[in-house]
Amino acid sequence: MLTRPTDNPRVAISAGPREAYQGDVLVQAPVVGRRRRSAALRHESYLAWALLSPTLLVILFLVAYPFFSAIYLSLHDKMVGAPGRFVGIDNYLSLFRDEVFLRTAWNSVVYTAVAVGMKFVLGLTMALILDQPRRFNNVFRTLLFVPWAVPVVIVALNWRWIFDDLSGFLNNFLITFHITSDIISWLADPRLAMALSRSLPISRE
Repeated sequence: MLTRPTDNPRVAISAGPREAYQGDVLVQAPVVGRRRRSAALRHESYLAWALLSPTLLVILFLVAYPFFSAIYLSLHDKMVGAPGRFVGIDNYLSLFRDEVFLRTAWNSVVYTAVAVGMKFVLGLTMALILDQPRRFNNVFRTLLFVPWAVPVVIVALNWRWIFDDLSGFLNNFLITFHITSDIISWLADPRLAMALSRSLPISRE
């Protein structure tokens, strides 16, 4: 494209076979393929929506609809098989006055905070340690990866066997080496059960 200024904005080209035109010419290249590109973009957008529509439908009917339906039902006093009665936020008020719910919610908050915090600290520490060059680093990394690869069901069954009251490994170990003479109910005591529940996710992550 030539953009040099000219006195006459309209320049007529008149040159014979042996003449050369000395004026300045502004040439604008024609738009080639713009319509084709816009059509291609429209087709790509249609294809994208067609590919995303099954996932969007699944999310809509399996996530969004049950979520909003549960909120709607929570505002009613309803029994199964009987018509409901709108009560507003009375269900939520009675829920927050329930001591069992408040204790359960507090345990969930403490469990999440402690478990996530300990996993973050231990994971970051192990990553910094293994990032340093030393022998057998690949072996240690593989060993740390094994608990994560084990299925959750297998991990739960192993921990259940370890903390079982009668046939558990931990009680048998403590009694065999005369560390204690009584059977400890690890999962029956609320304080012990809470402490163990915080440590179990750390052992897998």
